[in-house]
Amino acid sequence: MSPKELKVCPRCGLPYSYIKRKRVGDKVYLYAVHYHGYTREGGKIKKKVTECYLGPEGSYEYVTKTHLKEGLILKGMIDTERALAYLDALISYIGRANIDRETARRLGERFIRLGRKLTGLLDINEVEEILRSHPDIEYPVVKKRVNDRTWILLAPSEETARKWCEILERHGYIVEITYEEKTPGVRVSI
Repeated sequence: MSPKELKVCPRCGLPYSYIKRKRVGDKVYLYAVHYHGYTREGGKIKKKVTECYLGPEGSYEYVTKTHLKEGLILKGMIDTERALAYLDALISYIGRANIDRETARRLGERFIRLGRKLTGLLDINEVEEILRSHPDIEYPVVKKRVNDRTWILLAPSEETARKWCEILERHGYIVEITYEEKTPGVRVSI
């Protein structure tokens, strides 16, 4: 099998040979079949095979019933579009639901963090805005771009750098205190 044809199991991450369908009543369940070579048993040569369960063909009917309010239709691992369907259903549900202000804020922060991770870009203006929203601390004046995913913010003191780290960690950033030419700062990444 050429690298182009290599099929990777969504459950274990190993290559698989084919998808096996097992019918149980009116349901069909899918399994990734892995060949691991051959073995001898009592003079006979047998293939060594394992299977990884990938879920039903279609959706999980019984589990989905408990998520009707959210509009989630839970699907097996073989469905490559399921993450998009789940996200669309959750966005729709959040738009319909009566959510308190604090929960809405926390959801918004998570969606922003997801967007940053998916785009792979760090918006330094957003970082500065987060720090400015805390009037009790100084916000950065000097910043240095390392790459698209990382910036260094120079702080007036180590104490301020530690406060910045606490705040930015709560917003999902990866942070560490650094020293640029003996000046304290914070390395901010996504």
